[in-house]
Amino acid sequence: MFIFNLLRSTYNYCRVKLITLNLFDSQSTDPTKVYHEILSTRLFIVLFGASLIILTTYTSFSPQMTTEKIQSPSISDYERLQKQYSDTLQCLCSKISIPYYRFTNVDLSFHQVCSSYFISQEWIDFLFKNDGGNLWPMDVRTSLSAMWQLITILCAHS
Repeated sequence: MFIFNLLRSTYNYCRVKLITLNLFDSQSTDPTKVYHEILSTRLFIVLFGASLIILTTYTSFSPQMTTEKIQSPSISDYERLQKQYSDTLQCLCSKISIPYYRFTNVDLSFHQVCSSYFISQEWIDFLFKNDGGNLWPMDVRTSLSAMWQLITILCAHS
């Protein structure tokens, strides 16, 4: 009998607390304002609970992406997967079917200037002899030296 009375009093206490729950308490003594605050609290709790239920349901039913690795698929397997998963399929090729030399050809041909005397350090030094500032500032040799140095660097990196 004692447990029954304890459960009944706990139930009544929780019921009263829930009925008078006010999350937006403004310490007002106006009964209309307090009533609106209690209604706002109930509306907030219902909407918040509904939002949690909707988010949980949406998250649990949304498709999850899984990653599978297929080692050395055949061409027919690849074409089937490409049709089925065209947006998300990734092929990390570790072994190529056709060697590169079968469809690529690299023929290097350097410009004649890259193998000429004009990119040598002797030529650059000859153009720009630093003999105490005897060059006029607008002398073409000051800019030519920089241009030939740039061409030398470009030829070295090609």
